[in-house]
Amino acid sequence: MRPTFVLCLAAPLAAQKLHYGLVFDAGSSGTRIHIYTWSTGGGGPKDAFNLIGDDIKKIQPGLSAYKNEPEKAGASLRPLLEYAKSKIPADRLDTTPTFLMATAGLRLVGQEAKDAILRSVCTELSHAGVLFRCEWANLLDGHDEGLYGWVTVNYLLDTLYPGAAADTAGIIDLGGGSVQVVFSQPESSKAPAGYTEKLVFGGRTHDVYVKSHLGFGLDAARSALLDLLIAKRGDVRTAMHA
Repeated sequence: MRPTFVLCLAAPLAAQKLHYGLVFDAGSSGTRIHIYTWSTGGGGPKDAFNLIGDDIKKIQPGLSAYKNEPEKAGASLRPLLEYAKSKIPADRLDTTPTFLMATAGLRLVGQEAKDAILRSVCTELSHAGVLFRCEWANLLDGHDEGLYGWVTVNYLLDTLYPGAAADTAGIIDLGGGSVQVVFSQPESSKAPAGYTEKLVFGGRTHDVYVKSHLGFGLDAARSALLDLLIAKRGDVRTAMHA
């Protein structure tokens, strides 16, 4: 009797779908583009979002450098856009959501310059062939900047979801124009109103304290120190070489 072999192919428990997204991180010292790749539908606590890749490229100077020529701000992003287009399938570009989030550097240039810079960015990205709306280019306040940083760190440490092997990490995010302090606090802690957020990931709740200090970033603090030394001595060269 001839033996019979049966080949069994197991279908995946859940069909995963691949997604792409672009985020411009417009800081005070430069602008970075993050080219995110993630999957959904894989099951488990990360069913709604499972990060696969984060490709980064940075240019200098930052958008705040265009405060006297805001009409040139949008065009400064073109090298980053071209880099992103080389990493994403051409047939997926027009469905790739694209955001620009500016931080402390743009908060310090004044309302008129900030609005003009964002208008220039809106014009550029609206004609870039990606999925973009002008309201997706905005100034991120220090509170949200801190929260995003905390989520990023703890996602990478795999401490956000139920069953995590370690506690979440706190962060001190020292930027060019501001510094953010963020950490998960016990439910019994009583932080001042307006300084806490409740975040939920995969059914696990985190009570998070967040405080941003504008003007205490590395570049802003250095500038303030030099201004103080000049005011006291009248000669920055003497102060810098003392």
